[in-house]
Amino acid sequence: MRHRVLSIAVVGALALTAPAWTGARASGQAGHAEHAERHGSALAVPPSLQREHQAIHHALEEATKAPGRVGAAARELAAVLGPHFQREDEVALPPLGLLAPLAAGERPAAMEKALAMTDALRKEMPRMLA
Repeated sequence: MRHRVLSIAVVGALALTAPAWTGARASGQAGHAEHAERHGSALAVPPSLQREHQAIHHALEEATKAPGRVGAAARELAAVLGPHFQREDEVALPPLGLLAPLAAGERPAAMEKALAMTDALRKEMPRMLA
């Protein structure tokens, strides 16, 4: 329950500062997708999700620098969410890059790699959500 209260407090604080951080990280996010395209990786996270995910990371990072209770709560939340964010980056987000090719009826070359990631995600989902 304590983590839920901390999460709500930090998310509220982040929402208040949203205009300041949403565009700050967007400029560098297209680089990852472009790199993946040049190197033939079909497991590039869609740019819109990259921007949103990076904005969340950045906002939480900035909140950890805040003084007082907000900063303390943000630091505690960051410590709790760190492993979740890491596994999300490793197994949850990359397979989403296959959605467009699959919707177009294609069978992407990276399908086997994506299936291994989604199998790992399925096994780890209860722990990630805890």
